[in-house]
Amino acid sequence: MSSCAFVSWHALRIALPVALAMLCALGAVRPATAQGIICNQGSSFHHNNATGPVEIAPAQDGQRIILCGFIVVQKGNTLDLHVLIGQGTNCDTNQRELFYLQFPNDVAFANRGSDIFQPGDFDYAMCIQTTGSNAQLGGILYWTQF
Repeated sequence: MSSCAFVSWHALRIALPVALAMLCALGAVRPATAQGIICNQGSSFHHNNATGPVEIAPAQDGQRIILCGFIVVQKGNTLDLHVLIGQGTNCDTNQRELFYLQFPNDVAFANRGSDIFQPGDFDYAMCIQTTGSNAQLGGILYWTQF
């Protein structure tokens, strides 16, 4: 047997179990869900100062929004994050806060999973508002609408 054939067979013997293990692991991975519904939307944001409310997920007639998770990075002094639902332009009518996060200086925070946030009301949009000063706050909110 030539040395080239031996190296190829040896590499295949090592690579095949690794490839099979990766396929099995990928088959076990599920997208994040909220109450059995796949979270298939994401809205990114970046603010340098206090801002908002600003609409990041528009209302759809007869549908409600479920927030499935988020990734938030804050650099500098502090900007706090308020996630709201409401009607009208930038959630200015019937506004209700889903949650509020107050951050220390220079922090990254993530939370993504199933059934972690209460669904919004029907026909409501989702908005964010930042409070504080002298910082940068950015991230992604993961959500679905049904």
